Amino acid sequence: MTAPASPEPLARRVFGMEDQQGFARLSGDANPIHVDPVAARRTVVGAVVVHGVHTALWALEALAVARPELAARARGLEARFPKPLYPGEAAAVFLTEISQTQAKLSVRAGEKTVAAVTLPLDAGPCTPVAEDADLPLMPAGTPADVDFTAMKGMTGTVDVAASPDDFDAAFPHAAAIYGAARLRGIAACSRLVGMVCPGLRSVFSRLALEWSDEGAARVSYAVTETDERFNLVRMTVGGAGLSGRIEAFSPPPPAAPLSMAALKQLVGQGTFTGQRALVIGGSRGLGALTARLLAAGGAAEVVVTYAVGREEAEAVADDIRAAGGHARAMRYDATQAAAAQLAELKGNLPTHLYYFASGRIARAKAADFEEELFADFQSIYVQGFKDICGALHGMGAGEMKVFYPSSVFVESKPPDMAEYVKAKAEGESLCAVVPLLFPGLSVVMERLPRLPTEQNAAIAPQELPDAVEVLLLLLMRMK
Repeated sequence: MTAPASPEPLARRVFGMEDQQGFARLSGDANPIHVDPVAARRTVVGAVVVHGVHTALWALEALAVARPELAARARGLEARFPKPLYPGEAAAVFLTEISQTQAKLSVRAGEKTVAAVTLPLDAGPCTPVAEDADLPLMPAGTPADVDFTAMKGMTGTVDVAASPDDFDAAFPHAAAIYGAARLRGIAACSRLVGMVCPGLRSVFSRLALEWSDEGAARVSYAVTETDERFNLVRMTVGGAGLSGRIEAFSPPPPAAPLSMAALKQLVGQGTFTGQRALVIGGSRGLGALTARLLAAGGAAEVVVTYAVGREEAEAVADDIRAAGGHARAMRYDATQAAAAQLAELKGNLPTHLYYFASGRIARAKAADFEEELFADFQSIYVQGFKDICGALHGMGAGEMKVFYPSSVFVESKPPDMAEYVKAKAEGESLCAVVPLLFPGLSVVMERLPRLPTEQNAAIAPQELPDAVEVLLLLLMRMK
């Protein structure tokens, strides 16, 4: 007989970056997707995300606190991670089903399910696994960057990063029922996926474990299947009082950018001679490619701006200078007042503005339309754009050409991107009146297709137009 779901959560929590760092130390999973906000921007999820295994262990602890008699009957743990949970989102654990054979937990952020946990049940209490306090502790280190084809047939063991006492402190109620060593084994599965195999570009999908009596040795693993159609890896794991299966994705690495020498061959010498270009959002993606294309075509100067990725922007400028061009990096946040940030440009104002400012576009949402998310997009694509145009005009930019990239999503209107689509549509309308508001400025607006950048990264392989070809045609309109 199945009991009805409880409407009240077992626990609530907001994970922060301290929690990210803490679980990285506890599990040994310090993959950049969990701890490095700048590097995480280039991943398929677009920002730092909470460890899926941390979410599952928190749900297990919540059950152990609220319903210890039920938690003690668990004979394993199955967890799926359908949507990412981002630090700062309010999460809650719900007990959604109880039957004779299983209990189900759901971790949600609003209406978004970020973890679905199933616990197979038995009649008697669980036997904790024995601890092994003498097992050597190994810090996280650097995640392996494993080629997908090399994962087939991989085997090995996973080091542990923290002692049983650390797990007793982090999950005291769950540790009392299952044993801290078994929880350490579950956490080692996070290290396996994030640091060993698939490693650097991994996305944890599913964990299915049964409790065993294998003791508290390190967790061993063996890759049983690799599916290139979906970049999917399946593994078996055992040890530390558990055995079972793991599924994880390994998205392909980003395509290596063309060299400046190759871009010069494509662009042609002198194509953009005389341009003093200000590329907002030039530290990565289409902005970085635009900066390099302009420099390859002989632009007099390219100013590459960044909001958070200073090293990335400096790398773009260094690449241009190494090829004989003139470039520099400058911090600029499109959500802040423009005039003060542009003060250093006085006396050498740009002739061309390329506005690639962007936030994280693809986001898992808790509702169909989130006003706060729309306001975030609007601050960049509408108010931020108007502000920089007005500031440059007020500084005496005179005749200046402006490029505003919109998106084909304004036409196709993906239902899960309503806020982004509405903000971009308002930005397009603003483009039509900028020359009236700020005489001397002329705007080229173009709806770009999906192009192979980190903003459009996906887990499965995809065929997209060549970004260099598409951008070069548009930049020629700015001559």
